[in-house]
Amino acid sequence: MKNKSEKPPVKTNTHSTQLSLFGQTTLYKPDSKSIRLWESLSNVIFSGNKHLKRIEGRFLDSKVDIIEFENEEIEVIKHPARVERKNKNTGDREFVDAFPQRKEYVVLETLIKLAVDDREKSFYQDEDEKKHLGLMVNIYSISQAIKAHTGTARYKNAQIKEAIEILAGSQTTFISKSAKRKVGGSLISWYTYQDSSDPRQATFLINFHPLISELVKRMSFRQINYGKVIRLKRNLSSFLYKRFVHKFIQASKTNFYHFSLSSILKELPHIRKIVRKEEQIREISKALEDLKGENIVKHYELTREYGKGRGGKKTVDCKFEVYFTDEFIGEQIKSNSIVNQDYAYTDIGEAILKPVFDDYREKYPHYASAKRRYNSNLAKWQDLKSKNKKSGIVHDIFKNADKVEKSETKD
Repeated sequence: MKNKSEKPPVKTNTHSTQLSLFGQTTLYKPDSKSIRLWESLSNVIFSGNKHLKRIEGRFLDSKVDIIEFENEEIEVIKHPARVERKNKNTGDREFVDAFPQRKEYVVLETLIKLAVDDREKSFYQDEDEKKHLGLMVNIYSISQAIKAHTGTARYKNAQIKEAIEILAGSQTTFISKSAKRKVGGSLISWYTYQDSSDPRQATFLINFHPLISELVKRMSFRQINYGKVIRLKRNLSSFLYKRFVHKFIQASKTNFYHFSLSSILKELPHIRKIVRKEEQIREISKALEDLKGENIVKHYELTREYGKGRGGKKTVDCKFEVYFTDEFIGEQIKSNSIVNQDYAYTDIGEAILKPVFDDYREKYPHYASAKRRYNSNLAKWQDLKSKNKKSGIVHDIFKNADKVEKSETKD
């Protein structure tokens, strides 16, 4: 008689199947929309923010932005963290209200990369059949990972520690109208910290935001040069670089990538708030110049569109044609040479991986058990797919994200 409470199969190797998000990554989908969604959201989170001295008796006001991704609207509400730091002039300790900025972006990118790359130090915590991406890491490892790709100790240990505190203390709420879901929390859901004067012993245990866990579980990533991402000084530059990697998969010496100012502003609310079109164009151009400095963009051309009316010509839109370096084209071709794999997903959004016999100690019962589970999950996915043909990536991600609550927004 078959045992219905069959235990999960035991794997012999500990190599991470969740390959790196930002470096030497296996290509799974031609247009990795789920990670593109995260890049759009994170660009909103980390852009246009400042650290301000605390005003007694009140918090810094929250910020509200709206982006349009794949024709679906997402509202992003940011709440500041309150952190303690030393006043440079007086030496006194004081509290400041802080939104995440570039330093926090680089640290978060590094934490996710470390969590995904090293299976022995990352883990998934089961909680009501939900899975959460986590990481145990010391400050020295974070610092060295950044230094390995920038060539310098970019941040002091105290700055890295503060960055994690800001990521954990600042709250972000995402609202998807199509999925009628609201996902709230901090980018680091919770952490514990073991303090030590030795950075190799100063250790964090970190649990990530449910949307990050959901996006990682979907395993739809492309190769991205992590070193270039964190060497860039502007969030907008990183955003454009990742956009090119994900969207311009047919890169070649004879092709160029083009986009309009009006289309890209849908995902860039902090640039959209600039009143004059020429200033918006100038900001995009500065980011493209940054990419030229990292040997990504070879050159680019602008074609302005003018409206007619009193006062002469007025810029109403602009088309950008971007040509890429041989280095960038080579990286894209290398990514495209890897076999595409369009994953199926379980009802909680986890990629369904076909078991490989060599990963198991014995054909029976371990491999056979894994094969049965694979076939069962695949059948369920096919059934779900037929029932949800119209749902888009935004709906799917928000529907499956952990710790969600229904939004009060209406159609």
